[in-house]
Amino acid sequence: MAKQNLVTATNELIESYGNTAKNVITVCRVGNKRAVSYVDQSWATAVKKNGKRLTADVRGNAIAAQKKITAFYAKG
Repeated sequence: MAKQNLVTATNELIESYGNTAKNVITVCRVGNKRAVSYVDQSWATAVKKNGKRLTADVRGNAIAAQKKITAFYAKG
């Protein structure tokens, strides 16, 4: 194998690894957003469904806790 061919193959391999890493990161971010969305919807449904049985203070704390958890996951 000529020296130039080896250099070209090495560069292409490194570029391919870089692209794969970017794709994996993107997939993780999309999955995380979906998970956060699901948790948010489930939490909102639970608070809405049981909200009448909760005191205003407990309901407010539950909503505040969910916002903090969502912010934590969104920031990473």
